[in-house]
Amino acid sequence: CIRTEASPRCDTPGPLRARTTSRGVLEIEASPRADVRLAKESSRRRPRVASPRDRLLLWLLGEDTYRHTGSLEQSITVAVFWTLAASLLFTVAHSCLHPGGACAAERARRIAYDEEAARLQQEIQQLLQARGGASPFPMPVTALASPPA
Repeated sequence: CIRTEASPRCDTPGPLRARTTSRGVLEIEASPRADVRLAKESSRRRPRVASPRDRLLLWLLGEDTYRHTGSLEQSITVAVFWTLAASLLFTVAHSCLHPGGACAAERARRIAYDEEAARLQQEIQQLLQARGGASPFPMPVTALASPPA
């Protein structure tokens, strides 16, 4: 393809340089400047391989926020994320390794509340029957058995 003023578009990138060889043959080649420009354009087109840290920040912040934050803010964001992740893992591990801790106390408290609710409902039922009124509960409610731990 030869670039002329009438047809400036061509598949060959950059300006062309024509030279005549010793045999009188006209050779047309791309100028060295075109090769440099082609290398720059191809490097812009090729996506940069993102590090795991960059992918994490893109996931946490989003693309626009990621582009507009500095390295200090990004470092703080990564540090806070890993601190929260470590805290979550520590909490899960602690609760799994100490089954008689807070979970057992919460289960005992829930069972006591269920028993108290069943006792109060039975007393209300007895009071309503003593007064001769209709019961708001069709059947007496008993405490539900909790599944074994």
